[in-house]
Amino acid sequence: MHETNHVNWSPRSTKEATVKAAIVEAQKSFGGVDSIVLNAAVNLPIGSLEALPLDGWQQMFDINLFGVVTFVQGAIPALRKSGNARIVLVSSEAANLGIPGMAAYSASKAALNSLNRTIAAEELGITSVAFHPGAVRTE
Repeated sequence: MHETNHVNWSPRSTKEATVKAAIVEAQKSFGGVDSIVLNAAVNLPIGSLEALPLDGWQQMFDINLFGVVTFVQGAIPALRKSGNARIVLVSSEAANLGIPGMAAYSASKAALNSLNRTIAAEELGITSVAFHPGAVRTE
C-alpha cells in the first residue's frame, strides 16, 4: 500500500509566512515537496451579477484564487528541487458555464484555470493540472 504524507494548510490565510511555515514543515518532515493539491473554495455569497456586492467577489477571489496563488508562489522553489513535481488545482465546471447567481464563483474558478495554464507554460519542470470534480455537497 502506498503511504501518503501530507501537511494540512488552510487557504483562509493568504499570508506568505503561513505558506512558508507549511513548506518548511513539509521539507523537514518528508525531505522535500513533490506535490501540492490545492482544494480551496467557497461559493458563498451567491447573488446575481447586479446584486452581489464587491466584498462578496473579493471574499471568493481571496480564497479561491489568491490563497492558491500565494501557496503556489511559496511552493515553487521547493517543487523545482523535486525533479518530478506536481501541482493539482481543484477547479469547477462552473468556470466554463454561465450559472445564474454564481458569477463570482465561476469567475474565480475560471481565473484558477488560467493560473494553471500559466504555471504549465512557465514551470516546464512542474506538471500542473486543474480538474473539475463536479458538484460536491458540503456542510
